[in-house]
Amino acid sequence: PGRERAPLSPIGQPGAALVLTLTEKPQLVPPQPHRQRVTVIVNDQEIDSLELTEGRFKTHLVTIPSALTENGRLSIRFLLPDAASPLVLGS
Repeated sequence: PGRERAPLSPIGQPGAALVLTLTEKPQLVPPQPHRQRVTVIVNDQEIDSLELTEGRFKTHLVTIPSALTENGRLSIRFLLPDAASPLVLGS
C-alpha cells in the first residue's frame, strides 16, 4: 500500500497558473523496486505523474493550471504507491 500527503494551501493570486517545484531523492534500496512513482493531484485532479529512477536529488517543475487556482485554495496530494519507511528498507 502506498502513502499519501494532502496539505491545504491558500494562494495569493487566485486564477493564475502556478509552478510547483519538487526536489526529491527516492530511496532505491534492493530488493525494493528500482523506481518510486509520484502522482500529483491538485483539487482532486491529477496534474502530473513522475517516475523517479535515480537515487540522487533531482528537481521537477509541475505546472498547476489557472483553472485549478480560481477558488484561492489548493488541496495538493502526493500519491506515493512505492513508498517504504527507512526502517523497512534497512536504512
